[in-house]
Amino acid sequence: MELVYITEARFIKDKSGSLFTADGTHTYKYFQRYLDVFEKVYVVGRVTSAEDCLVIKEELVEGANVQVLPLTGYLGIGGFVKNYFSIKHQLEHYITPGNVYILKVPGILGKLASNICREKKIRYGVEVVGDPYDVFAPGAVNHPLRSFLRLYFTKELKTIVKNAYSALFVTKEQLQRRYPCDASAFNTYASNVILDSATFASSPKTKSNEKSIEIISVGSLEQMYKAPDIVLKAIKMLLDDGILCKLTWLGDGRYKSEVEQIARNLNISSYVRFPGKVLSGDGVQKYLDESDMFVLASRTEGLPRALVEAMAKGLPCIGTNVGGIPELLDEEMIVPKDNAEALYKKIKYLLEHPEVMMRLAARNLEEAKLYSTEILTQRRLKFYESLLP
Repeated sequence: MELVYITEARFIKDKSGSLFTADGTHTYKYFQRYLDVFEKVYVVGRVTSAEDCLVIKEELVEGANVQVLPLTGYLGIGGFVKNYFSIKHQLEHYITPGNVYILKVPGILGKLASNICREKKIRYGVEVVGDPYDVFAPGAVNHPLRSFLRLYFTKELKTIVKNAYSALFVTKEQLQRRYPCDASAFNTYASNVILDSATFASSPKTKSNEKSIEIISVGSLEQMYKAPDIVLKAIKMLLDDGILCKLTWLGDGRYKSEVEQIARNLNISSYVRFPGKVLSGDGVQKYLDESDMFVLASRTEGLPRALVEAMAKGLPCIGTNVGGIPELLDEEMIVPKDNAEALYKKIKYLLEHPEVMMRLAARNLEEAKLYSTEILTQRRLKFYESLLP
């Protein structure tokens, strides 16, 4: 059987015609997992031309038995509305009986594709990776229709999941509670993280100097979902308290210059670095190895891969009470979202109690082993196989 995988991901075509991922996630390596069950994978996603862009080999999308089926390369909800009829026609052409269909949701394309599948009486599976109720929460995104979009996409995702033949969630419980499957549907959970044996630290990170710390956070700056403004304010409070701390933020996007300006306004630019977009895998691992603590102040999440990777490195981690973060961390390390003071106090507490930091780092390392490639692969395979006729 052949798989048609429909995603909101955007792909860039260079002057040679090669396609590579714009988000660093949807690479050929990512799609190889589906070839364990399916003979060929067709990836349906937006394609934009960029003749002068730099192609990074590791980010190429297509390869043996993985091919992209292009959609019009729109940007944002307005771009989708403008190109609605051409996108609908393209999806109707790609969605035909005889293949297996997986929709990565939430998203506009997932909604449209699910409607077409139901109209054609074609069953589909879903990979549920996020929660629009949190994505469009106050403070998470700046849009004049935020309140309407929050209600609309939450309702639509419930319908998409309810009508799915099978479902794979990235969380163990959180997304399932808000977006339940039909009682007859197969469902399981597995993060998108890739953790092979070489990824795991041999022992938890140790930290003895309570007056200095290297902090790392990872997240796209395409939106303010990861709350870099909150992290920067917490760093400012630590520095004002006489604690020498440095922050590394991995990630790029349209808000990067604005976030850098926030750091300048707080007079902490010399304590913060923004390396930009870093390839997943060895690129991120290098920065994690150089850090003492991982912080994720997200306003919305599914189940964050970067957090699991940091846990696998034996780092003490602090996160907010959104999405699947509470499923990963000890409740002692959960802080309210949009609360810089709570984050500052939690970091300071760990520095003042190295024995607690060590205990939690060890706990994180053990918890991350539940997300090893071997364990997650078995769950994914059962999901893929459930979609076979």
